[in-house]
Amino acid sequence: KNQCCQLDNAHPLNALEAHSNMAPSLLPGLVWLYGKWAISWAFVRDTFIRYPLSFLLPMGPRPGARNVSRSWMQKILSRNGVLPSNVVVEACQSAALKDNRGLASVTGKVLVTYKTTDGSPVPDTLPGSFIVKMSASTAEHRSTVMFAQRYRESWFYSDPWLTATMKGSIPTMYYAHASRLAGEYVMLLSDNSTNAVPVNFVMGNQIWGLPEDFTPPCTDLEMMATMYKFVARQHAKFWRAPQLLATSVDKAVSRNWLRGADWYANSGRAVWELSMRVTRSYWAKAKENFGDSDDVLSQRMVDLMESTLENTTWEVLQAHLKATPFTLCHADFHAANMFYHPDTQALTVFDWSEVGPYEPCLDVAQTIISDMDSKHFGEETTNLLRLYWDELCANGVTDYSWNQCLADFKRVGVEKWLWVFAVMAGWKGIPPPLIQYFEKQILAFIDAHYGDEPLPPFSMKIIGVLANTCY
Repeated sequence: KNQCCQLDNAHPLNALEAHSNMAPSLLPGLVWLYGKWAISWAFVRDTFIRYPLSFLLPMGPRPGARNVSRSWMQKILSRNGVLPSNVVVEACQSAALKDNRGLASVTGKVLVTYKTTDGSPVPDTLPGSFIVKMSASTAEHRSTVMFAQRYRESWFYSDPWLTATMKGSIPTMYYAHASRLAGEYVMLLSDNSTNAVPVNFVMGNQIWGLPEDFTPPCTDLEMMATMYKFVARQHAKFWRAPQLLATSVDKAVSRNWLRGADWYANSGRAVWELSMRVTRSYWAKAKENFGDSDDVLSQRMVDLMESTLENTTWEVLQAHLKATPFTLCHADFHAANMFYHPDTQALTVFDWSEVGPYEPCLDVAQTIISDMDSKHFGEETTNLLRLYWDELCANGVTDYSWNQCLADFKRVGVEKWLWVFAVMAGWKGIPPPLIQYFEKQILAFIDAHYGDEPLPPFSMKIIGVLANTCY
């Protein structure tokens, strides 16, 4: 396994913070230039280094590849101890991944068949499929990978402490490649879908519909209870863990690639402000596209978004970080990123591209708004949150009161989803019914949990970094 987390991974944009007055005008050009550089470097590397070496050594796939070679698969599975000494890979075949709605990566399956060298039966315990996840190969996507640090998922799966602590609840990583220079990543992961149920199907699958033959193993409320107890146990393991921060006392292993780790050291401002600049451009595009259609974008949502954007500053973020506890958050914790295993009642959570330290209720509130029928908002979702808080306390968390947990849950759910909504509403190709669905979910959450209370001054705090609209 590539121990990517051992690399020096400081973000290059942070160097611009010393010249903050100049940075805003330089960033779009820098993003554009990096995309062109990255795709040029990848072409030179693949043409003059990797292609000649491929005649001598098994070479792993890179962005744009359509197939995985048998010899490379043989090497990786042997290196990871998957294959007995008398078993070899007979063939590999690429296959599409059903129901994949990912926007930021290219994900597919590799189907593998085996044979033995001594004529004995092939063990039926060998995995017949794997997941290959990689970045797209265009200049635009390469620059986004670079400035959004989307290679962090490779580093996450390569970090011994994180993966050992979360063993059994995340996919197994067999190979990870990440290159800042080329703006790319490639991962070979276990396929955990066998005998598993997509959690988003149990929750209703938003606007996308369900297979005709699907029978849920439990109710949506029972599934949410399982999810909340699961994430509470995970959060308790990393509660206020200093190893998650860029200021960690453990200097041997830097984890400042975790999203938000540098924010806790008052660093990373240039990257954060770039993301907010791009978020505002998405929102402007959304108003341009749907401003005259109250069915898609209501005036209430427009007013809420405008006031939130006005309140959003780096100084507000810094004050907030000092006032709230932190843990390791998935930060994209919604039902389509999980499998449920009915035989063990366990969850497997994947897509860790946004992982980082932040306030714990970020994960639990996101799932409610993303996936739950709004008829449950209010008393039932508050009961679920109490279940989460009780599980936190049972696993050793003693410095987080129920009142603070409830207040954080109400606020951060709205703040997280307002950022997602601003980006989604302006993103080319997002269908209007999905935008309508999330607007109704956000406003229903506010109505159910705030009622007649005055709303707090919402602001966007934990946000993703998006570079592609700088073109």
